[in-house]
Amino acid sequence: MISLKQLLIVTLLCCLGVCPASAQSFRQGALYHLTLPAKGLVLTLDDGGTLSLSKPDEAAQGQHFVVAELSGAWRFINPFSNLAVRTEANTVQAGENNGSDEAQLWKTEAVADGVLLVPANRPDMAAAAQGHQVVLLPKAQAAASKQAHFKVVQARQAGFDVALTYRIRS
Repeated sequence: MISLKQLLIVTLLCCLGVCPASAQSFRQGALYHLTLPAKGLVLTLDDGGTLSLSKPDEAAQGQHFVVAELSGAWRFINPFSNLAVRTEANTVQAGENNGSDEAQLWKTEAVADGVLLVPANRPDMAAAAQGHQVVLLPKAQAAASKQAHFKVVQARQAGFDVALTYRIRS
């Protein structure tokens, strides 16, 4: 049985953001940026469907993602293009939003100054910056590199509110 003191310590750590990122939660419908603070860049989806890292721009639709939970992992989906962040070989790309595509599932693992983005289907790898592109590196190498320490930050722009959506019925 957990003592009151242990419960208070766990609660305090969660409030300070020290708990593992796997316990991370995201607001449904909120927009998020996948940032790389070490480079001052944000994951960006261009009009052609290519992912790269670029300077933050709150007005850029390609820098906004919704975070959807599926099977204990996260999917990062751009709501304006309906493309999801996915792996392809040793690169990170965008692909059609598809709930059965395991390459679109990501785990977040806490590191000192952010999270590693780990493909659920390749748990030995993690996303990392290589120039302005995002590639997969062995997780141990990525954990040691600031080029792989991402932050998932809620955007100032609003997403949608499920309570304000309408269903049309005949």
